[in-house]
Amino acid sequence: MKLKPIFLLVLLFCQGCSDQYLDVFPEDKITKANFPQNEADVKLALNGVYALLREKSIYDEGLFGFGALDGATPNGFNWGNTSIAKIGNGQLSSQDAQMITFRWTRCYAIVFRANYLMSALEEVELADKTKATYLGEAHFLRGLAYSLLVDSYGGVPLILEAVTANEARNLSRATKDEVWNQVIADYDVAIQNLSEKAPEVGRADKGAALGMKMRAYLYQNKYDKVLEVIDQIEALKKYALFPSYEGLFKQENENNKEVIFDIQYISGENSQGTFIDQYCGTGTGSFTRGSRYVPTDDLVSAYETLDGSAPDPQNP
Repeated sequence: MKLKPIFLLVLLFCQGCSDQYLDVFPEDKITKANFPQNEADVKLALNGVYALLREKSIYDEGLFGFGALDGATPNGFNWGNTSIAKIGNGQLSSQDAQMITFRWTRCYAIVFRANYLMSALEEVELADKTKATYLGEAHFLRGLAYSLLVDSYGGVPLILEAVTANEARNLSRATKDEVWNQVIADYDVAIQNLSEKAPEVGRADKGAALGMKMRAYLYQNKYDKVLEVIDQIEALKKYALFPSYEGLFKQENENNKEVIFDIQYISGENSQGTFIDQYCGTGTGSFTRGSRYVPTDDLVSAYETLDGSAPDPQNP
C-alpha cells in the first residue's frame, strides 16, 4: 500500500515532463543535428578547410614549399634520414610513410572538408553574393588539394561529394588527365564566384584562383593556356613586382602587391600558427630551431652582397 503514492507521484512527474528535457542533443559539441545553423557556422567550416593549408605536407613540402623541399636540391642541406633527404638522394620508396602518407591524407582531408562546406551551403539561408563567395572558396581549396595530389601521385580517386566508408572502399583512380580537368573546373567555379577583393586578408579572391589555374596549366606544360590566364590576371590591374627583393622577407611588407595568394600566420617568436620555423632557425636539437635545413654554398654564391663584393662564408 505504501508503494502506490510513490508510483502515482512518479507517474504524475513523467506526465508533466516537457519534451525539452528528453532526447536533447549535446550543446557543447558540434553534431550533424545542430550544425550548420547560420553564416557563423559556415564560416567556421570554411576556416577548417583553410587551416589544413598550414600542414607541413601541404605548405612547406607542397604547394607553397620553399623551405623543406630545398633540402632535396643543391640549394639546401637536410641532415637526418627524412623523406626530404631521401628525395634528394633518390632513395624515397613507397615504404617511406612520412611525406607520402601525410600528403595523401592531408589533401583528402581538404577535399572532404570542402565537399562538406558545399553541402552545408544548401542548409543555411544566405544572401546570394555571400553564398557565391563561400562556394567559390570551397572549389578553390578543393582545386588546390587535387592539384597537389595529381602532381604527386598521378591519377587519384575523384571525390566530389560526401561518401560513406563503404563507398570509399570501392573508389577507383581517375586518370591523370581527368584529375587535372577537375582541378581546372574547380578553379573556373572559383573564378566565376569570387570577387577581385577577398572578404578578409588570407582568403582567396579572383586573382588567387586565376593564379593557381595558371600554375595548373604550367605544370601540364600547356604554355598557351598559361599566357591566356596571365592576360586575365594582368587585366585585374592589381599585382606588380615588389621593388625590393630584400624587402620581400620583411614582416612589414607582407601581403604586398606581388602576393597573389599566401598563408597567414600569427606573428611571434614561439611558432604561433606554425612550427616550420623551427626547422630553419639557429639552435640545437631537432625541434628547437636546430638548423635542419641550411643553405649550401651554391645558393649563397648565387647572391650578391649589398656592396657588390663576393659572399664571405665567414661573415654571413
